[in-house]
Amino acid sequence: MPGKQEEERLLFISIGVVFFSVLAVILFILNIQIVFYVSALLAIALGFYLSRSLSNADRDQQQKPGKKTR
Repeated sequence: MPGKQEEERLLFISIGVVFFSVLAVILFILNIQIVFYVSALLAIALGFYLSRSLSNADRDQQQKPGKKTR
């Protein structure tokens, strides 16, 4: 399980993905082309970064040996 700081960082990244995605939709409706493309690219980049971070956190968790209790 990722640490508390790691979880907070992933939460802020996921909020950023949602924010830039909604902003891109609004800008598309308003027909503001350049800012739409910038916000869409930011949403895509943050989404890829989020998926990579979650994948690495899962991989790190699987590599840690389990605690043995008696």
